[in-house]
This record gives sequence, structure tokens and C-alpha cells, in this order.
Amino acid sequence: PDYFSGSGSNETTQSTTQTACETDSKESTVKSTVKSTVKSTVKSTVKILELVKENPNITRQEMADKLGLSIEGIDKNIKKLKQSGKLLRIGGDKGGHWEIIEKP
Repeated sequence: PDYFSGSGSNETTQSTTQTACETDSKESTVKSTVKSTVKSTVKSTVKILELVKENPNITRQEMADKLGLSIEGIDKNIKKLKQSGKLLRIGGDKGGHWEIIEKP
């Protein structure tokens, strides 16, 4: 037997390097996805606040149409704005309006 042919150690090193690169690539993809999701959420919430400032009587459907989001996407962003104390709905769906809460 030829113990020094090197057939096993190169394959192991190559496999380990490939696995490490795949892991780094997956981590990088996850980080960039999270980063872009956070950026788009921030942009959407800012745009929603701008729309409400322009028209406090705006409907969720109008927001969705103007921002190119689904109603569910609008609802998710409104929920975040309400939870953070930045947006408040006064009245019902038909006759109500939005108020932006300015904190000192």
C-alpha cells in the first residue's frame, strides 16, 4: 500500500473548506435578508406616516395602493407603529381618522 499518495487528506481538506464556505455564504445571505427586511419595514412605516400626515382619513386600501403593498403588509406596519406609540386610530373604520403621536 502507498500510504503517502495523499488521496484521502486532500479530499477531506477540500470538503471541509467547501462546507465552511457554504456556511459563510448562508450566514451572509441570512444577514443581508434581515438587513433588507428591516430597511424595507422602516421605509414602509415612514411612508405610512407621511401618507397619514397628508391625509388623516386615508384608508388602509389607499395606503396599500399608493405604496404597492398588500393590505396584510399595511396592517403589519400599522401594528408596529401602534405598538411603538407613533400612530393611533380614532373612531371606526368608516368615520374614523389616524393621528400621529408626536413624543416630546
